[in-house]
Amino acid sequence: MRLRVKFEKRSPVSYSSHRDVVRIVQRAIAAADVPIAFSNGFHPHMRMSFGPPLKTGWEGFDEYLDVQFEEPVESFDERCNEFLPEGLRFLASSEVASGTPKLANDISAASYQVRVRLDELDSTANLDADSLARKSQETVSRLGVNGDAGELTPHVVTVSARTGGDHLHVEYTTGMCSGRVVSPQEVLEMFVQQVDLPTPAKVTRTDQYVARNGEYLSPLNEDVIQGMT
Repeated sequence: MRLRVKFEKRSPVSYSSHRDVVRIVQRAIAAADVPIAFSNGFHPHMRMSFGPPLKTGWEGFDEYLDVQFEEPVESFDERCNEFLPEGLRFLASSEVASGTPKLANDISAASYQVRVRLDELDSTANLDADSLARKSQETVSRLGVNGDAGELTPHVVTVSARTGGDHLHVEYTTGMCSGRVVSPQEVLEMFVQQVDLPTPAKVTRTDQYVARNGEYLSPLNEDVIQGMT
């Protein structure tokens, strides 16, 4: 039995490396006493694989891992959540057909939110609604598939920006190639010329997608987890 698990990585766990998160999850699964499968050989390890890792310090609301079991397991999410630290939670899970590609190979796009404090930006920056809309269009033109980036390299699919409260909010979706994406820094520089901010931008990965028949779908979508024929 193969299970695909959606989880979130929030502060304070967001400051843990991907390798540390893997170890935390392994310990929680061991403590939950579920029939997880192990590899063969002299150094057996849990048969599990994660989707594209997050950069240390970024939060993720739509993260994934696949776990292989020796037999069916019930209430996996709830059993593991009892042993996971604050900021790391399993949110949902579904059984995955054997023909489904691995997450690292199948996820082909992701959405991000980038937030920076307005009082740390150059006071001459033009951040009115019309200017932000124009810069959004320029970003897609320059960093999209019709610009410098080709279809086989990371490229911006959509982008929008607004000011709200004390922050500038930039949201964008980027194609992903071998785990590489258009970085938040590249997108943010299209709106703000400042490179060195007093406080680093807050970055959250809000969604990840699998491409099927020209559409971006959730890795838990039925058309994704039923396998490929």
